[in-house]
Amino acid sequence: AVNQIDLTVRSGEIVGIAGVEGNGQSEMAQAIAGMRDVAGGSIELAGSNISRAAVSKRRDLGLATIPEDRNATGVAAEMTVAENMSATHLDKGLTRGGWLKLGAIARFARKLIRRYDVRGATAASPVGSLSGGNIQKVIIAREFEAAPSLLLANQPTRGVDVGAMEFVHNAIVQQRDGGSGVLLISADLNEVMSLSDRLLVMYGGKIVAEFTRETMDETRIGLAMAGVPDERDAIDPEALAREAQAQTVATEAERIIVESPENGAQGHPATKAEPTSSPVASPPPTADPGETRGPEEASGPSPTAPAYDDEPTLSQRLLAKVTASGRGALQPIVAVILALIVGAGVIAITGGDPMAAYTSLLFGSFKSSVGLSALIAQLTPLLIIAASVVISFRTGLFNIGAEGQMYVGAFFGAWAAFTFDLPGIVLIPFALIVGALAGAIWSFIPGFLLAVWRVDVIVTTLMLNYVAIRFTEYLVNVPFKDESAGAPMTQRIHEQANLPRMPGWNSINIGLIIAIVAIIIIALLLNRSVWGFKLRQVGDNPTFARFMGINVPGKLIQVMIVSGIFAGLAGAVEALGTTHRFFQGFSPGYGFLGLTVALLARLNPWAAIVAGLFYANMLAGANVMQLNNQVPFSLVSVLQGILIIFMTAEGLLAFRRRRRRKRANNSAGVEAKPAADSTPVESV
Repeated sequence: AVNQIDLTVRSGEIVGIAGVEGNGQSEMAQAIAGMRDVAGGSIELAGSNISRAAVSKRRDLGLATIPEDRNATGVAAEMTVAENMSATHLDKGLTRGGWLKLGAIARFARKLIRRYDVRGATAASPVGSLSGGNIQKVIIAREFEAAPSLLLANQPTRGVDVGAMEFVHNAIVQQRDGGSGVLLISADLNEVMSLSDRLLVMYGGKIVAEFTRETMDETRIGLAMAGVPDERDAIDPEALAREAQAQTVATEAERIIVESPENGAQGHPATKAEPTSSPVASPPPTADPGETRGPEEASGPSPTAPAYDDEPTLSQRLLAKVTASGRGALQPIVAVILALIVGAGVIAITGGDPMAAYTSLLFGSFKSSVGLSALIAQLTPLLIIAASVVISFRTGLFNIGAEGQMYVGAFFGAWAAFTFDLPGIVLIPFALIVGALAGAIWSFIPGFLLAVWRVDVIVTTLMLNYVAIRFTEYLVNVPFKDESAGAPMTQRIHEQANLPRMPGWNSINIGLIIAIVAIIIIALLLNRSVWGFKLRQVGDNPTFARFMGINVPGKLIQVMIVSGIFAGLAGAVEALGTTHRFFQGFSPGYGFLGLTVALLARLNPWAAIVAGLFYANMLAGANVMQLNNQVPFSLVSVLQGILIIFMTAEGLLAFRRRRRRKRANNSAGVEAKPAADSTPVESV
């Protein structure tokens, strides 16, 4: 698509690229930004060769980019305005020791919201809830705040209204006047002519003409865009006459638009990039003569923009958190209620009493210490598996291999515990670590296949579940079989390797504490660490994450390893705390049950504790229900399937709603554009 391009952008100038779309502009921009590999040639930025440099390296050298597609590349729609704005500025006092400073990030976002006049936004607003023009302002705020040495602006006003368009133009001119070099790519000829100090025309992947402010001529540029050579002598006089006549008609139409009673004959001073004729929007607000600006806002395009997001009080923050939690909990609650209603119908059809069955199912575990112990025993692996599922799903990886990772973790944890005769204070941590590492290695396999060869992670993790089950089945039937046992299993672990009991609860071991700690670790990693912040960017929009300089394949492998660590740990905890050996069939499907818990919690680690309690109570209560009400244990599996159906159906509907909202925003932005899509920019 790009053929022998040779161009230079100097500090303090705007170089425009004009051309009919599809002539190599997009590919050239992607190559400069680091989003596309370079087949040949070189790209230099401030004297450094960046032809093979990662996106993060290019950003460090001073490159900032306004991407062609703001939704696909420029933002992570489900993340907040603060998270999107701070994504490339974490080194500016927004972190400490690898952990996010949430207050500093919110203040940073509020400052940019005011400075760049992002209307209708708060620091906590999801970016996807904003209009197209204000999403563009979020991108501009993030990119311009880096004070770039080179600004690559690709279709910067596509799909935005007139007011936002003028704002973008002003901001680009300010970057140039501040010393940045600007490479402006636009399909709008009026826009690229009005802003450029030099203008290059691309046709067929080549630069076929170059114009300065003094030589810019709309007719000649238009003919160059059509592939006509840039020599006056070579131009067909008839083609030139037709082009001039078309330009006369367009100019007259623009004059009518500007001077019509509906618009008024308004105008304002323009920079040296003033177009010959174009519709004019109202000028942006200017500061009062006596107004002074602080040093932080001295370079901002909108010093007097209203503060849409003032510092919230403690009560406001608490109310916002409670409201958000309530909204997040509504859908899972509805799903549970619907599942129970359908389950009641199943019980009634089979001749049972739904009310009596549900009384046993939901409250039977709390009527005896045995029932409570059974509940805790079910809760422990569910919470650890839920932690494993949450971190992978939040990164966009549908890792459904927790069952297999748990199997290998349980076996190798038990193997370490019966092979090495060490003191308990050493043997227990050692066996747990061995089990966690086994799960990590097993999970690394699909992570590597995905990152390197893009093999579908759902397929590989599902297949590896069965491979793990058959592999451990072989191990307990041949090399590690306990001949004295009546079923396939290993020998018992050493006595000192048994997990200690909870004080006052002889039937409950410290596996519950390990499970709660696992949930806390995942919650902190995802929501408070820089590492988790980048994982969430990958999960929301992998293209955006790459655009922010994140090594996406590397992050995918890391997540799969961490997810496998927790799944393997769950198996080791079961071996050391419950079964005290490894035997085939020790899991009733915890890997898939933990997946249900994570979905029920909507991938919120803290909510997973509540969802885990609910599910563990159902599993423990199923035995009571079967004994007291003659309702089969398999009813719990029926409820599980119904829950998954309702949860995933809601997720699909939410996804479709977001798609419709994005299309509506884009359509509204396009319809708001005038016939001649350009506005003179006010002098800075």
